Amino acid sequence: MAKTQADVKESPNSFEYVVHMLGVKPTEVKVQLEDGSVLVVSSERKRDKEREEKEGIKYERMERRAGKFMRRFVLPEDANTDRITAEKVPPPEPKKPRNIEVKVGSSLSDEPKAGSPSDGVKVDSPSEGAPALQEDQA
Repeated sequence: MAKTQADVKESPNSFEYVVHMLGVKPTEVKVQLEDGSVLVVSSERKRDKEREEKEGIKYERMERRAGKFMRRFVLPEDANTDRITAEKVPPPEPKKPRNIEVKVGSSLSDEPKAGSPSDGVKVDSPSEGAPALQEDQA
């Protein structure tokens, strides 16, 4: 049985157990309370071998585990087990890169090196008097 990653967060009024279950539907997750103080989260990540064979799919590499997994968490003594809830948290929005305009025909430095192209990267320092990064491609 595989062990999946989990984060445990404590706030002044609650504990939050975040179990990372990529590729598992919420209806396939089982959350139970054992012995009044042990929270058990379990599921099974399945491969569709029949479909893979039918469509001729062959994995070159598979880094996600398939099979059953379970995590057990011993709850604090003062936990109010009547208020335990479970929900699916959507993944965070991916950060979008900022596009930087490439200027044509401008020089990066006042005095370009002899024989070197003027293509390169220049990053100005935010504080006055601090050195700026300049990189010329040779």
